[in-house]
Amino acid sequence: MWVLRKSPTELEADELSVLKVLFKHSPDLKLAYALYLDLKNIFDMKISQGLAKRKIKAWIRHAQKSGLTSFDHFIKAVSTWMQKITKYFVDRLSSGFVDGLNTQPLCNGSLTSKSTYLV
Repeated sequence: MWVLRKSPTELEADELSVLKVLFKHSPDLKLAYALYLDLKNIFDMKISQGLAKRKIKAWIRHAQKSGLTSFDHFIKAVSTWMQKITKYFVDRLSSGFVDGLNTQPLCNGSLTSKSTYLV
C-alpha cells in the first residue's frame, strides 16, 4: 500500500482514486491516514524542541480522542521517549524514530476495525 506512505500532494490521479475507494470502505483508515499526516507535518516543521513537544502532545490527545486504538502502543513509545525524540528538532538530525516514521507502512491489519494496526 505505497499509496498510504505518500502525502496527498505527491499522489497521481490513479493513486487518489485508490485512496478514495479505501477510505469509502474504511472511515477508520481515512482517520488514521489523517492522523499520520498530521504527525508527519509536525516533523517537517522547523520549530523548537519545546514547541515540538507541545504539538506532539496535542497530537497524542487528538489521536486518543479519535477512538482508534491502533495508535496506543505508538503513543506509549512516543510518550516514553519524548525527550529523545524531540531532540531531532534541535539540530534536525534524523533518528531511528523519525526514519521509522517516514518508512513504515501506515496500516498492517484490518482496514475496517477500530483496532486497525498501525506500524
